[in-house]
Amino acid sequence: MVLLGTTLILSGQPTISNFSPSSQLPGKNVEILGTNFGSTLSAITVKFGGVTGTTVSVTSGNKIVATVPSGANSGNITVSITSQSDVNKSGFIFIQEINQLYTDFSGYWTSGVGNLNATHPDLSHNLLGFKYGNTTYSTGVSDGTLTNNSVNFTAAEWNAFPLDSVTGV
Repeated sequence: MVLLGTTLILSGQPTISNFSPSSQLPGKNVEILGTNFGSTLSAITVKFGGVTGTTVSVTSGNKIVATVPSGANSGNITVSITSQSDVNKSGFIFIQEINQLYTDFSGYWTSGVGNLNATHPDLSHNLLGFKYGNTTYSTGVSDGTLTNNSVNFTAAEWNAFPLDSVTGV
């Protein structure tokens, strides 16, 4: 905002025209295109579904690069600039990582923190379950093996396809 004599001139409010990619993992960057973002990095806050990310860069006032935080949510990307109105763009999809696997390798094998076993399952072993967010899901292959190893899970049935049989990947 600039005051010239008795005339008040408002600088343009920020706008978001697009962002890419439209879905992203935590710790990865999203490029936000728009107008009137300014050039002061410390004045810009970006939220992904209400959770604050890290603003990495701003270019020419029309492009922001921000890092998706852990625990983000799908929904709006919100850009907040000090002394300006917040601006939102809907359609962001947060991709939660699968953070643990359960297989029938050597009878029962699980990945995860502290698992230093250098031998890992290969394509000849069955996926019994996986942890997505805070929920463990079974694949329906062998719920008994999961139960016998004290794994609490949500029963489900999943289909897996070899990547070479999927087009458009």
